[in-house]
Amino acid sequence: MLTIESLMQGGTKQTKWKNGENAEGCWSDRMVKQMEMYRMTLTIARQCSMPSRREQAKKNMSKILATCRTEYHDLYAEVGMPPPIHATHQQWKKYENRIRGIVRKLMRGMHARRRRKWKTEMKKYKQRREQQKGKAHKA
Repeated sequence: MLTIESLMQGGTKQTKWKNGENAEGCWSDRMVKQMEMYRMTLTIARQCSMPSRREQAKKNMSKILATCRTEYHDLYAEVGMPPPIHATHQQWKKYENRIRGIVRKLMRGMHARRRRKWKTEMKKYKQRREQQKGKAHKA
């Protein structure tokens, strides 16, 4: 009863985006979480370039890998664990570039045009299946 009253009063919680803006450009909560995870990964990539922050980057990445292994498997299966803290600058630079490349590739799929195109293809596929069902029932 209380939940119905709260819904009627408009008590639904709006998702907040970076800088306190409402997430109107996002299609779902899952999209908001994905974008947040991509931003967090890019922050870790920035930390990789600074020798004083590499220990923090390694700790953050291992924490994220432990918690988000199932939900964002496509991202973290490719990224993997960072190199040792006392590794060379070239190894850390390669790791940073790999992170940035993977996130760039995955963020392309989050673009509105691509999502819209995918959605229209799914609608067409659904309509064809419905027509096919109708033909089978008539026969």
